Amino acid sequence: FARACTRAELDREVMAGLCRQLAHHHQDQTEELQAVLQWTIEDEQTKAVAQDELGTLSTNLASTYEELSMLYRISGSMRVTQGGGAFFENICRELLEVMHLQAAAALLYPREHSGSSEDELVCAGEQPLPKEQLTQIIRRYLAPRLAADMRTLVDNQFASNAAHLGPGVEKIRTIIAVPLTSGDKIKGVLLGVNKLTGEFDSNDLKLIGSISSQAAVFLENHHLYEDLQDLLMGMLHALTSSIDAKDPYTSGHSRRVALISRKLAELSGFDPHRAGRVYLAGLLHDVGKIGMPESVLLKAGRLTDAEYQKVKRHPEVGAGIISGIRQMEDVIPTILCHHERPDGQGYPKGLAGDQIPIEALIVGLSDSLDAMTSSRTYRAPMPLEAVVAEIRRCSGTQFDSQLVELLLSLDLAEFLEYLREATDADAESAQGVNR
Repeated sequence: FARACTRAELDREVMAGLCRQLAHHHQDQTEELQAVLQWTIEDEQTKAVAQDELGTLSTNLASTYEELSMLYRISGSMRVTQGGGAFFENICRELLEVMHLQAAAALLYPREHSGSSEDELVCAGEQPLPKEQLTQIIRRYLAPRLAADMRTLVDNQFASNAAHLGPGVEKIRTIIAVPLTSGDKIKGVLLGVNKLTGEFDSNDLKLIGSISSQAAVFLENHHLYEDLQDLLMGMLHALTSSIDAKDPYTSGHSRRVALISRKLAELSGFDPHRAGRVYLAGLLHDVGKIGMPESVLLKAGRLTDAEYQKVKRHPEVGAGIISGIRQMEDVIPTILCHHERPDGQGYPKGLAGDQIPIEALIVGLSDSLDAMTSSRTYRAPMPLEAVVAEIRRCSGTQFDSQLVELLLSLDLAEFLEYLREATDADAESAQGVNR
């Protein structure tokens, strides 16, 4: 009796009491009670099974919800204009939280023909090994295995399986790695290290596979965007070089103004994207001179009033040229206003103070610095001491005073040498292409 109650998971004392009551019942009643008891037992067993299934379903739903939520967040951050490193930092942080990892990492291979041979390792969490050692493990141990079958790799005994890789490897208990692919080529590796809640399982395989697919799409689109940016910048450099080439004395002027402008933007606290747009405006600031007669551009003596009026139109002409390019709408005000002055004595509109975009003030100061430190048809470059004195004299009138202080905080001799080397390198590159 006791064993039967135990097997059926019934309380022995309760069942004994029921049995004693059965002794006073008629046989028909006993059979009815037996049937009720059997039904009760089966019902409880069915409820227990259903409860287990419900718990499993609830766990799976929670896991699926986490996966979908993470994929949604990642999709929302897939902006090709941001750097690849920033995007993969976000992915690594998401992996840490959803997969319960000690650490996550992404190793991004250098692009072909990019001029760089260095891998980029992006990490999140508590890394068990130095970045250099982790990079070597991925490159020399994991990458060849991933390349062999292009599938996710899981190793829940990594410490013992990879002991030959050297000291410190014992700190990695479990690892999951997936290739970031484009066609049949691996562009990088996404890695999860030391799951905090046991071993990696099929759910983890599915999750990191979904993430790697989105990451690979981002990487491909980001590379395409970079290619388009390079193409655009190449065309713009060619355009501005053709303008500068009209006058041998202004060769490289637009490029130098762009470099000075970007440096001032960085010193002003601009983020990389905004500083890049200032660089673009500096590069194009004189594009309006493209239709100006060479007799005016190359004139060695003083300009007549009529000739000066033609020169003063180049900001408006340049803004008009750029206005047809939707992707450059944000640089139009800078091109239009780069000859405006804080004291209101500039052109073309005579704006003053806060009416002038800070980007235009940056390009205006950069333009003047290069003009003073470069040769012209009518004079040699000014001595650096005279340049500094002139910039200080015009601070607050022709130039923004805060920008002047930022510019003069630089080692100008060293900075001007850097500008000269940069434009000389551009010229040599152009000659190589022409040959």
